Amino acid sequence: MALSDVIWWILFFILLLSLSRLQLFMLRISVDNLLNEMQIYEVFARHNLLATLLKARKDLLEKVPGVTPEEKARYLKTDEEFREIVRRVEKLSETFMISPVNLDPAGIIQKLEHLLRTREKYIKKIVESMVKVKEEHLKQNVIGALEAYISLRYINKVLRHLYLTARKTGNLYLFMQISMLAPFIRQAVLSVFDTIRAHLVGIPIGDSIGPIVARMLGGSEQIIDEETKMEILKTIIMNRNVYIIKALGPGSEVGEPGKALEKLINMIGNASCVITVDAALKYEGEPSGDVAAGIGAAIGDVGPQKWRIEEICTRRGIPYFAVIIKMSLVEALTPLARVLINGAKEAMNRIHEIVEMYTNPGDNVILMGIGNTIGVL
Repeated sequence: MALSDVIWWILFFILLLSLSRLQLFMLRISVDNLLNEMQIYEVFARHNLLATLLKARKDLLEKVPGVTPEEKARYLKTDEEFREIVRRVEKLSETFMISPVNLDPAGIIQKLEHLLRTREKYIKKIVESMVKVKEEHLKQNVIGALEAYISLRYINKVLRHLYLTARKTGNLYLFMQISMLAPFIRQAVLSVFDTIRAHLVGIPIGDSIGPIVARMLGGSEQIIDEETKMEILKTIIMNRNVYIIKALGPGSEVGEPGKALEKLINMIGNASCVITVDAALKYEGEPSGDVAAGIGAAIGDVGPQKWRIEEICTRRGIPYFAVIIKMSLVEALTPLARVLINGAKEAMNRIHEIVEMYTNPGDNVILMGIGNTIGVL
């Protein structure tokens, strides 16, 4: 065997032995870049959240000296009230909720609902102490942006934890898992980031499509329920009395649709059917804005509100239908796309078909526009 062949075989075995280390090095660089990118988005998200707060607190901008945005920002950093707001935002970004024990499932829905309402009141109380304005929608937009920022920070915190664990243990497979999940992590973070920007401007997002459909149906005789943060409108469709339920707008609000439905049915006596309209995640390959109708309650609730809808309809023997407008996760959390408006128009046709097929003239029909009412009156 020639000397050159021996050298090549030696190099081959060296490369073979060091291949895993080389692969680990390359994966670490890839995950490093992902982590840095996500941290940049977190910083920009924090700036947009503070900008949403300042939009509601114009008095802070007016009292600090300076003319240009750069001068205003420089003086704001030294303002004690603004510094206190920043400290509260940092504390709120670490807020968490511990789920109720599920070993004994009896009453778990009530416990979860109580926890959610307590958390909601807790965050709202702190935001109200920072945003001292009368306009309720401005407060709600700040709360919505804050919730999105908390979600973004949580994603980055978990990502950082996995990265440091993989780095500490030198676990190649953990680096590979993070690298494989990178496109999904990036998509989730970008979606949440765009949600915060939408709250800054106060425009509808994809998840607002349910309330938009509700408003497109018209209605008058408005009833506002402050307890559930919902409003009820009444209209006539094909000689049926149609009661429309949606969350109060134009702030970032989803309300308590299940509790509002229960109140409405008790008020009007009964209904021939309940129709829920909401956004739904599409499968890859399905067109955005595609509309489908089915049976059940279309609501992306963690449990309590959906349970209330199902419970009242089952107890009263009311059939309940679902109309969904399909979209991707990015479209659901980012400013409303034109294709989804076309889907809203098609959803109205489906609603009319259900009303005509399953009810009779003079019946009471309840339509629920489920979703976030940011930018929707």
